[in-house]
Amino acid sequence: MKKVIQLISTMNTGGAETMVKDYALLVDKEKVQMKIVVMSGQYHSTNEQILKDKGIEIIYLGELLYGEKEDLNPLQKVLRRVSRYYYFRKLILEEKPDVLHVHLHFGWYLKVLPLKKLNMKLLFTVHNVIENFFDAVPGWKEKYFEYREADRLIKKYGMTLIALHDDMNRELRDFFHTENVVTINNGIMLSRFNKQLYDREEIRKSLGVGTEEFVVGHVGRYHEQKNHELIVNVFKELLKIKPNSKLLLIGKGPLKEEITKKIEREGLTDYVIMLENRQDVPQLMDAMDVFLFPSRWEGFGNVLIEAQSMGLRCVISDKVPESVILTENVQIKSLEEPLTAWVEAILNFNKKSVPRGTLTEHDMIYCVERLQHIYLDEPL
Repeated sequence: MKKVIQLISTMNTGGAETMVKDYALLVDKEKVQMKIVVMSGQYHSTNEQILKDKGIEIIYLGELLYGEKEDLNPLQKVLRRVSRYYYFRKLILEEKPDVLHVHLHFGWYLKVLPLKKLNMKLLFTVHNVIENFFDAVPGWKEKYFEYREADRLIKKYGMTLIALHDDMNRELRDFFHTENVVTINNGIMLSRFNKQLYDREEIRKSLGVGTEEFVVGHVGRYHEQKNHELIVNVFKELLKIKPNSKLLLIGKGPLKEEITKKIEREGLTDYVIMLENRQDVPQLMDAMDVFLFPSRWEGFGNVLIEAQSMGLRCVISDKVPESVILTENVQIKSLEEPLTAWVEAILNFNKKSVPRGTLTEHDMIYCVERLQHIYLDEPL
């Protein structure tokens, strides 16, 4: 049996965290023993609760000193931060995992390990566009440090980079001048995203949406990346042509209050439904007519696979990787185009996209099978 540790910053409800959760749930427990190590503390998220209910161990480095106590003085805060590295090194030396699978950032965490003494496979999943993690221009910058460390770990210790799609795979190979890159597609639990499982009218009724109303939807964190400001502006323009429309926004994030105030200023409160993170996303997507996804950047955009799986027409920005286009129901618009062009795309869906892959290739069960082959040193 292979011992695997997954290292991640938090176990909140983001895409990377959900992927880690699904990996831990779906691996063959007779072949892989997996633990999750979190750099920070608990978020008490749904992801964490699901893992705990299934008996999967989560170790929070940020709570090994002072527990969950939050009212720390400045010295205690420094001690807690430094202690994470000590506890991480201690944990790895005690556990001696066969595989260390890192997500998001690693920096000094791998720096403190005596890698020469550890017979351990290193994997790093790149969850967003390369520029969000790495900068090859020298300087005292976190992204340059992450680049330098990744380059060192690839060249000296054979670290394998995991790309979320083939375009990212090619970009990573060129950026790091390495062949140590494999693609494990960003996956979803495809069986849940099936329109035939849900009652659309019942769901719309529960949201207070009428039978004849036109629903534009979005699922994503309130963050600069997701471009909620444009979503609201496009929707306001849409109302001029189709006044029986509703906007359904699902998510949490640092910009939620700002977007809520914008909705109020624009006089759109009665037309917008705002929900926080939900576990019934497939049902909520079934209530939508169009999925709007105008991101300023994306490493992949897993939620777009979910929307396509639900048969939704999707209008996306040209900053979303084309690798995520898996059906004909996707139309791409430039962020430079006027609002009227986005509205036209929403209402008159004439252009058909060319699929770059299949939905089955993004079924999480299939993706975990590929990942498990890597853990077990089996051919893909």
